[in-house]
Amino acid sequence: MRTPCILHLTTVPQTLHFLSGHIQHAKRKGFEVHALSSPGEPLDQFGRDMQIKVHLVVMPRRITPLSDLRSLWRIARIMRQIQPTIVDGHTPKAALLAMMAATLCLVPVRVYHLHGFRWQQQEASGGDCCAGPNGQHAPCPTK
Repeated sequence: MRTPCILHLTTVPQTLHFLSGHIQHAKRKGFEVHALSSPGEPLDQFGRDMQIKVHLVVMPRRITPLSDLRSLWRIARIMRQIQPTIVDGHTPKAALLAMMAATLCLVPVRVYHLHGFRWQQQEASGGDCCAGPNGQHAPCPTK
């Protein structure tokens, strides 16, 4: 029987560090784990740190219909290659494209974790700042 595989998707790789615990737990339970995000050194570093395979697909946060269609096609192609058992989308753009691609690729389990909206960052901090990876405060990028 094939090892179960989970694919985590985020729009930007800086978000992936929030998933470290999920990834470590899945690996301990015998899952093959992959991550997919926009290209950059943070994605490569995350793959090295977590010892997982990473895949890069350019995904601008703003609505860009032609670029989004290209991204959807690339994500679906990667899903066909790795054949995940579970697809887990984490940020709005990546989750939308992930759920569409996973449906096209007949992935049996599709999960969307609702986080990454700009208004969530503002409300969580009273609109003045955002919480960083270890709970530290940082200027809110939407201000």
